[in-house]
Amino acid sequence: MRDQLIGCIPLDGTQLEYYLLVEETERETEHYGVRIEWEGGDCAAIGNITASQSRIEELLSLLQAGAVTPATLWDVVEDWL
Repeated sequence: MRDQLIGCIPLDGTQLEYYLLVEETERETEHYGVRIEWEGGDCAAIGNITASQSRIEELLSLLQAGAVTPATLWDVVEDWL
């Protein structure tokens, strides 16, 4: 699995970092997930959310726009699905 930093948002004197997770399957397809980290602190990740690159980009955009934190990631993704 590899990850790519997508964006950062300053919040409460630190910053939230948003990552795209990419997992290649045996059939040479890719599945995407997300990870959110407080700079130097808490982290939450969800892998294998979708096989659609455009859908995961949409989700990451929404997560950043809403300043979603690691503590609320699961609930937000569950609602999004």
